[in-house]
Amino acid sequence: MTPTVPRTILLLLLALGGSLPALPAQGAVVRLKERVEAQGPVIRLADVAEISDVDPQVVARLGAVTLQPATGKAVRVDFDLVRTRLIAHGVNLAEIEFVGQSSVATPVEARPAPRPATPIPQRVTPPVAVKGPSPQERAQAIIRDAFVRRFQSSAQTEDAAYELEVQVRDEDLGAILETQPGAIRFQERALVAGGPQPLTLDIAATSSAAPRQVRVAAWLVMQPRILTVRHALPKDHVLQPLDLQWKKADKDATGISSLAEAVGRATRKAIRPGEVLQAADLTVVALVRGGDIVSVRVSTPGVVVRRQFKAMSGGGLDEVVNLVALDDARDRIQARVTGFHEAELISTGLADAQPGSAAGPVRFVSEAVPTGRGGVQ
Repeated sequence: MTPTVPRTILLLLLALGGSLPALPAQGAVVRLKERVEAQGPVIRLADVAEISDVDPQVVARLGAVTLQPATGKAVRVDFDLVRTRLIAHGVNLAEIEFVGQSSVATPVEARPAPRPATPIPQRVTPPVAVKGPSPQERAQAIIRDAFVRRFQSSAQTEDAAYELEVQVRDEDLGAILETQPGAIRFQERALVAGGPQPLTLDIAATSSAAPRQVRVAAWLVMQPRILTVRHALPKDHVLQPLDLQWKKADKDATGISSLAEAVGRATRKAIRPGEVLQAADLTVVALVRGGDIVSVRVSTPGVVVRRQFKAMSGGGLDEVVNLVALDDARDRIQARVTGFHEAELISTGLADAQPGSAAGPVRFVSEAVPTGRGGVQ
């Protein structure tokens, strides 16, 4: 009679529609999003993943983990990168459950095609073209229009554009005024800055005139340019090419005249549309900040090893930062920043380290992993 009691209770529960309560989930759950809309100079875990946990503070702490900088290029984030960054921030992976798709791509901003590189000649002050009567000015406009169609794609560099000034002989004005810019061809393959220099025009035949060849005097005048802001930019915004536009530089104007000096840097302040960009308005994006965990690369012939350090100072790409080893605070080194939370050893701060030697830090590095090319990493 006794063995039937539990069975009777179980049947009663089933009859009443009861069920056993589900056990609570252990640890936080991380699921990569299907769509990413990251904003700001860095990509955080909250930008690419949905995080759930019974403790809101755990969700906030995991969401604030930085993965890599937002450079404007398409980047694929996967669970391997997420696990690596969580470990670097001291998170126990045994308390994290990863579910859903294994990777997600960040959006990419459209970038204009780069202009062909052309040599930048020295600025030359040409003689002032002689102003003639109205027919002279009209003939000059026709030649300039034809010149733009033929040469404009190569008549500008990153920081300067060129304008053509010509002088036409009176006896050649009629032939030029009777034609259209599209009917003019130039015998010269290229022009140099300055002048005067000969420019030979081949004018196609018209219904009332045979083909003609006209030679004019030409000056190629360089017009320096500087960068201005296309639209309002907030503080700490990382500049992209679409944020900028060129402006003809006035005499004695100051500003940035190279895209390389602006793109990828962050604004120190809010900048208004049309404002000329100055070097003091920008700062290098810090890839390593004080207190960050940095992976340091040490290379010897055939061997590449890494070790984890804590940053004592911050810096951007190719800048030198001071680091201290996580497992031994006596080991202090200087390393050159090579990427986001990554650096390469350049010197040690150990008293017993020999000049040019990395023996101190190398003996503590983690186990090497084969690279598949005869070396290890």
